[in-house]
Amino acid sequence: MRELNTMLAELAEDGSLDSTGVFTLSLERADEKLAAYRLANPGLFVLNLLAAAVTGGATAFSGETNETTTSFRFDSKLSYSDDQLEGIFAYILKPSAPAHLRELALALHGARALPDSPVINLQVNSTGSSRELTMQGESISTGPGTLIDPGSEGAPGVVLRITYAARGGWAALFSRRHDRSHEVLQQLFHFCRYAPLRLSYNGQPQGLDVVLGGSNDSNIFAWRLVPGQQALRLGTIRQGTRQGEYPRRHEPQVPTAVPSTFVIGLGTPKVASDTGLLLVSRGVVFRRPIEVLGFPVACAVVTADHLEKNLSQSDLVEGSEYEALLEAVRS
Repeated sequence: MRELNTMLAELAEDGSLDSTGVFTLSLERADEKLAAYRLANPGLFVLNLLAAAVTGGATAFSGETNETTTSFRFDSKLSYSDDQLEGIFAYILKPSAPAHLRELALALHGARALPDSPVINLQVNSTGSSRELTMQGESISTGPGTLIDPGSEGAPGVVLRITYAARGGWAALFSRRHDRSHEVLQQLFHFCRYAPLRLSYNGQPQGLDVVLGGSNDSNIFAWRLVPGQQALRLGTIRQGTRQGEYPRRHEPQVPTAVPSTFVIGLGTPKVASDTGLLLVSRGVVFRRPIEVLGFPVACAVVTADHLEKNLSQSDLVEGSEYEALLEAVRS
């Protein structure tokens, strides 16, 4: 078992050796370093957790609630070593770190800010082994987990549980017996609606496909798919449309200078304005108005997994890679 002081030692600008020779870092100093990454709303940790699932190659992400516990689980094609789990928070300050580790670290850091001091338990399962990280208030420890049957749902994979000893204000938001709880989680899943995996909440499917041709043929009169390296949740074209099967087999795909996948449509000004430009970064949607496209009847859904997020995780950084992506969409 490791205490927080040991786990966060990498983040220290200075520290001290205790009587046992262990290099320690105070929680206060760690929080000073990580304060800039604190989410505006601690519930947004769900979006970072979803991003960890997407970047880890997950095929499904689910959430469940009851009176005292909220849990999320996803499968993963990547493994997590003991060292990675024990030093998880160090990845927050390393933008070059593997995306699935950094997103998981940001999710845990955000969850730590939940009110009423719940117990936060992360279980990472791989074939034949399981590790757990448990946090409550200032205490963090790691150790062996309870091995999950590899044949059961979600194993091997990742499970995050948030448990309240007595249901408090935040637990009420995440309790299935409260309308407000349902509303909060539905809003969070709305931002994940185009994530390229199966979404569910309390057993109910969530998420949407990007449907070529739109939901009303009179509103969208032209569209184009340009597949890239990044996955997007795509549906099939509606039957009875003028273009039929899409993409047309004889139509060559135009390579782009960015790794994104594009779904671009031309429609009525209202539809274009309502949709705008939707950037799907690691499964989470960020919106831009259609003015950035420079064409009043154009709208698009575009993957942007390679773009960095700002410190508060609330938006994408509009740097050179962002500008290159916009130029590719416009062209």
